[in-house]
Amino acid sequence: MQQWIDLNTKLANDSLATLKQFGELNVKTTEAFFAQQKEMTEGLTSTTEKNIEKLSAAKDPKDFFEMQKEMFQTSMDLALGNWKKAIASTESNRAAYKKLSEKSLKTAKTNMDKVVESAKKATTEATEAAKKAVKAAK
Repeated sequence: MQQWIDLNTKLANDSLATLKQFGELNVKTTEAFFAQQKEMTEGLTSTTEKNIEKLSAAKDPKDFFEMQKEMFQTSMDLALGNWKKAIASTESNRAAYKKLSEKSLKTAKTNMDKVVESAKKATTEATEAAKKAVKAAK
């Protein structure tokens, strides 16, 4: 009986450890995402402020539209850079989640193999004890 209690305690502890690791990974992923969004927002805000200053200094419509074209390109480059960082971050996170999932599945399989082995052993011992009891009763 103690073996079953110990085995179930190990299963619960392993499950709890896995949940904790997934939680920590979720927090890390979320913090990285918000930091990246903050950086992009600050960059766009700064760029927009500079763009307004430049546009107000335009001398004629041609100058104004030329500046606007440059500003659009700068903003697109900033957005594209953010997009590339987001993709890289997503790939990195995917790899971390995959590794953790594979590790937890391996641990779960090992634990379930122990449960099955323990159940087989208990069944064999119970069968042998029943046979002895029947033989003794005859």
